[in-house]
Amino acid sequence: MTIKYKRSHTAGSVPTTNDLKVAGQVAINTSDNKVFARNDQKAVVEIGGLYDGTSLPTSDPHLDGAFWKDSDNNLRVSAG
Repeated sequence: MTIKYKRSHTAGSVPTTNDLKVAGQVAINTSDNKVFARNDQKAVVEIGGLYDGTSLPTSDPHLDGAFWKDSDNNLRVSAG
């Protein structure tokens, strides 16, 4: 099974509520390394940074649940 997220490759692009129709729907901006989701209040919010590389940086103390994109463009989530 493959999950495909809405995504943009345009710097500064932020999804709108028309782009994310339901709460929990996710969009990724691969140019800015940002992840967005629609919340229960029907607003689009940034939910975390997106690290770019084959592994997460070890100097960040807030890695639990962080998103990152590996060198094959697979989305990964850190378990801390």
